[in-house]
Amino acid sequence: MKIPTPSLRALPFLRQALASLLTFLFVSFASAQTNTGRITGIVTNSSGNAFLEGATVTIDGSNRMTTTDHRGEFDFGAMGPGEFALQISYTGMKPATARVTVTAGHSASVTTALSEDVIQMGTFSLVTNRNADGHEVGAYYAIVTKLP
Repeated sequence: MKIPTPSLRALPFLRQALASLLTFLFVSFASAQTNTGRITGIVTNSSGNAFLEGATVTIDGSNRMTTTDHRGEFDFGAMGPGEFALQISYTGMKPATARVTVTAGHSASVTTALSEDVIQMGTFSLVTNRNADGHEVGAYYAIVTKLP
């Protein structure tokens, strides 16, 4: 004896449920297509042998700012398409500017190497007070003169 198998025509609610499921999947996939991109990057020292953790990366003309992680990496997500200027700074290094173009659905990547910012000091004097036995009786303070 053959058992009849129901068809989609015989079960209208199943056909409607399947149509709803396909519509939901199509809409979900379409909305997953994004109109934004992202900016990622790495900040190193000028010789490229050290990642700079804690470097500050700011997008000009916005309030968006981040710092680099222990691998020198940063990431700005949900960026609208366009051209952006990044300001990158780190204590003891010369700041740098990097330009990047973001397109929808893609990541723009930038690698920046910062060089040391040497500050030359002028002459300075260290002054202290001592008693007759040579023991210190006062606090240290420095007098720094500015270079011409």
